[in-house]
Amino acid sequence: MSVDLVVAAGTELGRAATEASQTIPVVMAVSSDPVGSGLVTGLFGPGRT
Repeated sequence: MSVDLVVAAGTELGRAATEASQTIPVVMAVSSDPVGSGLVTGLFGPGRT
């Protein structure tokens, strides 16, 4: 079985998911400031830092 997508609730779980894999997309359901915390490059399109 392969994983196509990870859904994370919160900044810390989002950080753990992005650190675990650089190829699987991560969707964060709740995050106070994903750009400020360095998890994503922007809110208007995909991209990790």
